[in-house]
Amino acid sequence: MRIFYRPKAIGTSRMAEVGIYVSLGAISVFILFPFVWIIVCSFKPLNTLFSVKPSWIPNPPTIQNYLWALSPVGPNIPGFLRNTVVAATLCAIVTGVLSSLAAYGLSRFDFPARELISILVISFQMFNGPLVIISWYRIGRILSLLDSPAILVLAYVALSVPVCTWLLMGFFQKVPRELEEAAMIDGCSRMRAITRVIVPITAPGVAAITLYAFILAWNDYLYAVSLTQTLRSMTIQVGLYQLASTFGQVNWGGVLAAGVITTLPAVMIFMFLQRYIITGLTAGAVKG
Repeated sequence: MRIFYRPKAIGTSRMAEVGIYVSLGAISVFILFPFVWIIVCSFKPLNTLFSVKPSWIPNPPTIQNYLWALSPVGPNIPGFLRNTVVAATLCAIVTGVLSSLAAYGLSRFDFPARELISILVISFQMFNGPLVIISWYRIGRILSLLDSPAILVLAYVALSVPVCTWLLMGFFQKVPRELEEAAMIDGCSRMRAITRVIVPITAPGVAAITLYAFILAWNDYLYAVSLTQTLRSMTIQVGLYQLASTFGQVNWGGVLAAGVITTLPAVMIFMFLQRYIITGLTAGAVKG
């Protein structure tokens, strides 16, 4: 009887696996379709961009849209990208350092109200976005930081540190205390034990939260549009909105090309570091 039912079990398992892959493929197509269509349209001339019959093949293909977007005398896309790279990179670095130190302290030291502080850290995520944007504007105005990357970095760090600290806490808790204690017995200070022992072990987790902070800052629109005012400090998200909402004729081909240029850096970074992201987020998800 066991031999008789075994092929049926194997067949059922294969059908379930095929169904999973088909479902994942359909979801991937649904998600990627808009981005692929933007890429195709970014190579189309303006006179064929709004044709009644859509075409997947640009006829004739052109790179004028990209030349217009990247031109230093054009819509200032290079300047917007520079501002975004600076703000996102500084946010990622500062978030990685602060979240690592906070997560290490909360996971290693026993002190009163530690559990309460851990809960408050993640609870701070509820007070973001429109709830605090006016406060950030007043802070920037008082400190004379409005219309500068500094106020954006401060806002992004405050937005990303709580969730990154929470994620890293579970990751640090999986590292045995005996490792750093052995290093300290051999003569290392606590900070040197952290940098020489803990950091290499927790590198995937730190890389994951650093990339999370970078993408969060890269994709932000609300803080950037509220805290920047001039073209010299606007990020790429605000710049794209300005291009698309300009009065008069809009160069939609150039706007689409700028959208592709904006999306590619985050996509490429994610593709190269996805292994560390998955490892970091899953390794700290289960304690024990």
